[in-house]
Amino acid sequence: MAENATRFWRTMTFRQLSGRRVRLTAHNGELILEIKLAPGFGRSLGSRQNLIAGMKFGELFHEGHDGFMELSRQNADIEIELLPDKPTYETITDRDEIREGDIAVAKDGNHYPILGANDGRITIDVYGQSITLSRENFDHSLRPKLQLPDHPGLWRDGEDNLYEAWKANSGILFLRQSRRNGHWISGDVIPIDRALEGEDSVTLAELAKQSPFTEIEVNI
Repeated sequence: MAENATRFWRTMTFRQLSGRRVRLTAHNGELILEIKLAPGFGRSLGSRQNLIAGMKFGELFHEGHDGFMELSRQNADIEIELLPDKPTYETITDRDEIREGDIAVAKDGNHYPILGANDGRITIDVYGQSITLSRENFDHSLRPKLQLPDHPGLWRDGEDNLYEAWKANSGILFLRQSRRNGHWISGDVIPIDRALEGEDSVTLAELAKQSPFTEIEVNI
């Protein structure tokens, strides 16, 4: 079996990998499938369908003795790629609530990035050009739901940067980022509670660029 060079499964627990989507490539690229990993017998993960396009997949991973996932034996040479999580969206129907960064959905179903929204006037990006989307053509907008750290622990952002979240004696939740070499960045920490409560829109906008954040499980 041709293994993914990153061997992502060896850094992920059963809980972290369960429900994630993977791309399977077989027969020198002639067969490409995307599946959502589902729990199987014991602490294993794989496809809910045992037979796909004439190939038997079933179990892909099982939990190793160290708590991280191991690759299960397969009947054919396949490559496995971990796909990013699909973001979930909030639907915005009030034009006055629309803001830059949302996704406009037109009456014809097309989606456009919103460049600006002022006094009900929505400017969208259409093939690199700024166009005003008329009221008649606007249906609603989509806003990615933020997935931010909401309790103490270690977290990774959407670009795989490492963060530590902790609560001070004041009860405020703080966040700070780690450098690639493992040393913590010196300087101001982020009072994330205020951003989550809507009191710090600047910090919230910056954190939104790094979303989604996912918690790192630590096995001791």
